Amino acid sequence: MRRKVFLLAAAVLILCLAGACSFLTNAPQPQQDQELTLQPGQRIGQTLKVERDGLTTIGVRISGVETGDENAQVILHLKESPEAADDLARVSLPVKNIQSAGFTLFSFHPIRKTNQTDKYFELEFVGAGKLTLATGAPLSYLDGSVYINQQPAEGQLSFQLTYEPLRMLFGFFLEGLLWLGVILAAGILFFLPGAALLTVLLPPEMEWSGVEKFAISAGVGFAIYPLLFLWSSLVGLSLGEWNAFLPPLAALIFFAWRAWRRKLHFSFSVPQISIHTERFWSMSALVVVMAVVIFTRFWAVRSMDAGLWGDSFQHTEIAQLLVDHGGLFNSWQPYADLTTLTYHFGFHSWIAVFHWLTGIPVLKATLWVGQIVNILAVFTLYPLALKLVKNAWAGVAAVLIAGMLMPMPMFYVNWGRYTQLAGQAILPVAVTLLWGWLLYQPRSMRLMALNALVWGGLALTHYRILILGLLFIPAFFAAYLSRQNWKMQVSKVILLGVSAGILFLPWFIHVYGGKILTLFSRLAQKTPAAGSVSTDFTDVGSLFMYAAPLLWALLIAAVCWGLWQRSRAFLAMVIWWGLLFLSANPGLLGLPGDNIISNLTVVIAIYIPIGICVGAVCAVLFTQLLTKGKDKRGWVLQGGAAILAVALAIAGIAPRLEDVHTNQFVLATRPDLRAFGWISQNTPADSRFLVNSFLAFYDTVTAGSDGGWWLPLLTRRGASIPPMNTGFEQGNSPDYQAQVNQLVSLVRANGVRSDVVLRELAQRGIRYIYIGQVHGRDPGQDLVKPEELQADPHFRVIYHQDRVWIFEIQ
Repeated sequence: MRRKVFLLAAAVLILCLAGACSFLTNAPQPQQDQELTLQPGQRIGQTLKVERDGLTTIGVRISGVETGDENAQVILHLKESPEAADDLARVSLPVKNIQSAGFTLFSFHPIRKTNQTDKYFELEFVGAGKLTLATGAPLSYLDGSVYINQQPAEGQLSFQLTYEPLRMLFGFFLEGLLWLGVILAAGILFFLPGAALLTVLLPPEMEWSGVEKFAISAGVGFAIYPLLFLWSSLVGLSLGEWNAFLPPLAALIFFAWRAWRRKLHFSFSVPQISIHTERFWSMSALVVVMAVVIFTRFWAVRSMDAGLWGDSFQHTEIAQLLVDHGGLFNSWQPYADLTTLTYHFGFHSWIAVFHWLTGIPVLKATLWVGQIVNILAVFTLYPLALKLVKNAWAGVAAVLIAGMLMPMPMFYVNWGRYTQLAGQAILPVAVTLLWGWLLYQPRSMRLMALNALVWGGLALTHYRILILGLLFIPAFFAAYLSRQNWKMQVSKVILLGVSAGILFLPWFIHVYGGKILTLFSRLAQKTPAAGSVSTDFTDVGSLFMYAAPLLWALLIAAVCWGLWQRSRAFLAMVIWWGLLFLSANPGLLGLPGDNIISNLTVVIAIYIPIGICVGAVCAVLFTQLLTKGKDKRGWVLQGGAAILAVALAIAGIAPRLEDVHTNQFVLATRPDLRAFGWISQNTPADSRFLVNSFLAFYDTVTAGSDGGWWLPLLTRRGASIPPMNTGFEQGNSPDYQAQVNQLVSLVRANGVRSDVVLRELAQRGIRYIYIGQVHGRDPGQDLVKPEELQADPHFRVIYHQDRVWIFEIQ
């Protein structure tokens, strides 16, 4: 028996060591489908970003060796940049010892503080003969490029990096302190004010657990800031940094006053919680699962320099404008020629207050707040799951399923679709509070005020998600309405609508007459073919992209079980999501309003009903299993359930990290950021750039297709295209949007070298052309190609590093 235990322990140790070794080495660019030849007197190098501390080995894939010189050597020079004169490290290897298979390793003393830093290495051949270096396609690696004799070329060397364990772990420790700081900032900004309001406004008779209140506090805290921005602006106050400090300070003062009034005596005694209780095991499982969720979300963005895809750009710009103006604004200068803001701004207000509290630049703050929202959009499902069944394991299962067993909402980071996710972080809290209030017999005005605040904040955070939330009201009435209580419940809804409407009314007046309401009214009048699904239904693709087949099957089974049990809560949930589907496909009922709610909006939020319904049924079945095994040790089953939940969460780490496709969705890369620094120092402040772009959304708006889209925000220079909010906002002229689109069409039709385009660029004051690292995200999205401009005397290269080009128009 001892021998078996020893063998098992040895096997586990070997697996752990193997995993640790693989973690010490990563291959940023493993592709080897192309080749370069390194000969004497020539140098071939690679720019790169190092993502961990303690770099100690660089592996380069050498696919061929030709030499008869016994003394021939290959030398690796590690530098800060291609222009750097000094070597950080220099390693010589005899060519005769090089094997053509695998990576050739160049090891040196570990280098300190290499985490998230730019580096450059180059290979030099000394002696007679030549080496063949394996390379990949230009887009196989986006944080650098291959260099030949210190000049950038198209392609990427195939290389890997290895790190010294202790320095790497110490670097992770320091990064972990940053993560803790981010979590602490989120607690101060959102949980603390939310908890204070919940303490004041929640009736003591409502028996909600501490975890439920904690989760609800997050949603309440989210709702505070957009309302604060709106109403402070309405009375003419530009609070600036005080937007971040007032709510937490007020909450701290309230809790201090409350403690003094009650004369609390604080002690350091730890409450006794028995391992034989459900509370201990469910709480333990929830804490660990949430820790895994937090780790996964933060790790996914640790190496990103800016948010992915186009939505991240416009969200970052709006947040920066809030910071610049100290609150709400109308003019988008100096970043764009827009003169209104009618877009929902809840998420952007959170970025602004996070920036003011922490000092983290808005560019990175957008990423951090986006992942905080991604975490809390999962955590706020906990109290809503307990509405279906009063069982703590239902909340644990909901968090586990939505957070670690489904692609959504983790996948949102690829799109930068943070505003919808922000709405969905408040939505479960809004529905939970409304559900509780409608079932709460006394007409509590304090609970009504809490509901009004949350629903008003939701309205400012995302217009479409507000509509999704409002559809819960008819679903609730269909499940719960009776002759005895219908008058009170209807009056409560009317009272809530008036109260939340008053909070939202100033913004509605501001938006009224703008493009958003015009677009909304057009969609509201659009009637699809009777009995048909919406035109965007086919764009959704396979439903298995959003949840595994097993989870879809479990959702169907859970719904059937809940209806068979005649559960009103399940019935309300089923009707609610049925109404959401119908709202995205009004043609099925012969109603107008096609595409007000898209099918994609509904399907990427499917983690909410799957997590809640499947989690609730799992909890009920587990409770029944405990009841049957009551004569045995129930805490053993509770512990087993906790271990299973943690194991599933850990098993979900790798799949969830694989949901983030940085190379596929990135626009602004590290080489772009380096180029932006050069632009800020070497071009006039009034410079304007033509950047890669294409016509999107049925050719109605212009979208950027590489890092040049970010150029105005990060350099304060002008660009040929604004954010996609052009479709919602007013420009500095009535035909502003048409002018932007016209330039793209003109260049696309005639080419940038044509006289008609050159004249148009001159009239618009565009003196430079910027081509980003990705050269237009997809084929056909590159307005200009560098090879077309190099031989034309109208264009002069003034910057070329990695795959980034800047041309001056002569």
